[in-house]
Amino acid sequence: MGYSQAALTDARSHAVVSSALAAGGFDTAWIGLHDPDGLGTLEWVDGVPIEYEQWAPGQPAIDTGDCGAVRLPGTGLWSTNDCTDSFAYVCGVTP
Repeated sequence: MGYSQAALTDARSHAVVSSALAAGGFDTAWIGLHDPDGLGTLEWVDGVPIEYEQWAPGQPAIDTGDCGAVRLPGTGLWSTNDCTDSFAYVCGVTP
């Protein structure tokens, strides 16, 4: 068993993560979105393409960063940020 940044692939996983972050007092946290080749195509860290999306207005904005974060409070919507920004992170368990 291993761990990696979480992939929010459906409304349920998005709600669970958003609730946990709000309960923990976090306003922004990394999720497992990234642009591995720098060509402007985001995918989950496990290589799965994005099918479920919860982007904030004007996002994704690849020119502002190649990594994805979920932003709270309020919307819980996703944004792209510079990968060197310092945020909490959300992990998932892999078999």
